[in-house]
Amino acid sequence: MRAQHVPASALWLLSWSLTFLPRIIWPNDMFIPPHLAVPGAFLLVSTTVWASDGMIGSFMRLRPARLAGKWSYSFYLWHYPVLRTTYRICSSQLSVAFMARHCTALMVAAVLFTVTTALILASLTYRWVELPGIALGRRLIAGLRSRRAPLPAAE
Repeated sequence: MRAQHVPASALWLLSWSLTFLPRIIWPNDMFIPPHLAVPGAFLLVSTTVWASDGMIGSFMRLRPARLAGKWSYSFYLWHYPVLRTTYRICSSQLSVAFMARHCTALMVAAVLFTVTTALILASLTYRWVELPGIALGRRLIAGLRSRRAPLPAAE
């Protein structure tokens, strides 16, 4: 008996439902149990990244999606410090009344600025830190393989 293939789009829809439906159903609940959202988020990322067929697979083969995958860890590392610094600067320089009056515009500007800045830093980090680190790791592994002593002959 052959195993049935579950399409990635069906898994993606299921994982999206587990991740976001509890928040839609209970919008005012401050605590939604993580036993729904965490597996849903894991499945959402997994089916998006590992999909090889259909619309999701086609999207993941595009150059911007591949670049996002390369820069994702650096973006993850940079985004919070950039966001936190931007928040501290804005909250120290702008009055509460001004921020309340222009909340939506400030939010859009902050998102555009922080995401753009974090992407620039992520691309530079990938180029100047990750790629040289990967190259060094490959050289070290190649050196270890070439120095490995031959196995003794079986008697």
